Amino acid sequence: MREELAVNATQAVLKQSVRLFGRETDVVIVHVFLPLLIIGILDPVFEPILALDGYPGAPGSAQTAPAMAILFAFVTVGYVGVMFFREYEWNTYERMLASPATGLDIFLGKALPALLLLLAQQAVLFGVSWLMFDLVVPGSATGLVITSLALTLTAIAFGFMLVMVSPSIRHVDLFTNLGAMLFAGVGGALVPLSQLPGWVGAIAPYFPSYWASKGFRAVLLDGEGIGATVTPTCVMFAFAVLFFLVGAVATRVQERKL
Repeated sequence: MREELAVNATQAVLKQSVRLFGRETDVVIVHVFLPLLIIGILDPVFEPILALDGYPGAPGSAQTAPAMAILFAFVTVGYVGVMFFREYEWNTYERMLASPATGLDIFLGKALPALLLLLAQQAVLFGVSWLMFDLVVPGSATGLVITSLALTLTAIAFGFMLVMVSPSIRHVDLFTNLGAMLFAGVGGALVPLSQLPGWVGAIAPYFPSYWASKGFRAVLLDGEGIGATVTPTCVMFAFAVLFFLVGAVATRVQERKL
């Protein structure tokens, strides 16, 4: 009986989250297709950069596709955080707390749509890059999928942490933009680390985006097998656990936010 109530509570929160996403389809579409426009613009720019990095003949999309996947993964979860805060603005969050839903139910109900959105986003990015921008996967396709999944879970955990530590929707927006640009830039997603100052390469491993880039480059540029993605994936999962724990410790789900 208790398990049935928990499932029903999660489903109720999930349905509410889907309705909120349904009201913002234009924003969702932008988050999925804007990265493709950027890939199309930057694709020819990165071909000579990759040649200098030791990959002559590699398409620019081998750098730009994972770069946009990483950047917009963290940008998109910030938008999910904004949707979370709208529950407060519309005074519907208290109703969720008054229901049988637990903190875990609320988190799962909010996280599942975000998970599906991010997975769809990355599937579109890599799929269209393959169809239109000459992206090939000389390495393990399974490794590419696993790296994408690890990135998605890490981004969701990061978004959860932001929601829990941020006192207002403005802080979520600020931290999201700063975090996404910092992760993508310092982690070597936007530009290969070999083209950046040495101090950037020294601190890059302390960012999850570095490990996402490492996993993507292993299969898209180095032609490595799935084994080359194991370490990057495990490190990203460790970051995800860290982000989740920080968010869980930072505040209580019952706390009223601005």
